[in-house]
Amino acid sequence: MPFELSVVTKEELHDVVEMLFYAYEESSAFVNAVYPHKITKDGIEGLDMVVARLQYLIDIDPSVRWFKVTDSTTGEIVSASQWNVYDKEKPPEMMLDGPPGSWATDEDKKYALEMFESFIMPRDTRFRQLDLPIICLNIMGTAKKYQHKGAATLQVKKFTALADELNAAITTESTTAARWLYEENGFVLSKEPGHWTIEAKSPEFADRPKEYLFFMERPRTK
Repeated sequence: MPFELSVVTKEELHDVVEMLFYAYEESSAFVNAVYPHKITKDGIEGLDMVVARLQYLIDIDPSVRWFKVTDSTTGEIVSASQWNVYDKEKPPEMMLDGPPGSWATDEDKKYALEMFESFIMPRDTRFRQLDLPIICLNIMGTAKKYQHKGAATLQVKKFTALADELNAAITTESTTAARWLYEENGFVLSKEPGHWTIEAKSPEFADRPKEYLFFMERPRTK
């Protein structure tokens, strides 16, 4: 299948995020909490707000890299990913926020904040330990009908090649389904925390969704 890899433009970000939401099918408790949206028969509620938040991060953070894979026969965006390349300085400890209206209620925002803290803690800990340069894969998704056809591998190989060029380590948080992809490209399961639960700790969120991820790292090759 003729795939082309290229940088996501500002004008394409909306279509890319829409594709990613459909690819995840609201299966990620973390994404649903941090980037609230709702897939309906008429489209995606909350999509414009999410796109605005992601564009803001692009505008303020020079480490952000968005890439897409396009089916060159149809022009359709079939897969996309967002990476951070830290080659000059380590990132500050990340905090979650958003413009007014990002969450429907204060309770939803508190839940999102706690989910984000649970998610980001292993990454922040590892970044403090690693020397620069560091590359981080934040998110990647592929449209359902194009999965297992090489689109995700194309993006991973782009950044493993960059990592080898920079002598950088790469980290990512992987689902069970994606773990094989990273292992095939030199990633290993971190001994700490390894497999862990993304969850909000407050008692009132005990019945809210949780997510289970693997913290994986591709060591430097030199």
